[in-house]
Amino acid sequence: LRGAHHAVHADPVLVDRIVRNLLSNAIRYTVDGGVLLSARRRGETVELRVWDTGIGIAPAEQARVFDEFYQVGAAQPLAAAQSKGLGLGLSIVQRLARLMQAPLTLASVPGRGTVFTLTLPLGKPPRAVPLPPGSAKPGLGLTLDHRRIVIVEDEPAVREGLAVLLQA
Repeated sequence: LRGAHHAVHADPVLVDRIVRNLLSNAIRYTVDGGVLLSARRRGETVELRVWDTGIGIAPAEQARVFDEFYQVGAAQPLAAAQSKGLGLGLSIVQRLARLMQAPLTLASVPGRGTVFTLTLPLGKPPRAVPLPPGSAKPGLGLTLDHRRIVIVEDEPAVREGLAVLLQA
């Protein structure tokens, strides 16, 4: 992790989902080297970047990685841990970024790695509100724990993808 603390004006749940998905992919496709999450202020925006030294993405495939069910064809066979997934992660990331009207860019060099950049509007830091002694900080209350969810879907790949997404 690199970068100072920054406040952005964005939905924290959507930003969390985007960053987790990008980090998950970066870790999955980086065998040797590292993964870096950074935040940098650029004028009235904050750039969140996920860098990796993974397998990279060929220029011809860079636009397609955001398509549903598309996975990059590796030059060499992938380990079992790398080939997991349905090819929905980056499609979801792109849709969430568009929903927030937050530009999402990709730069990659095959064999050297990839960087995804999410640009968010600068926000105002939250004011600290002192809590009474002994009280816990209230959470967002956004959880699916202990909930029953029924997925009705006849396509096995989509059903499994939804199940994985909801379990996360």
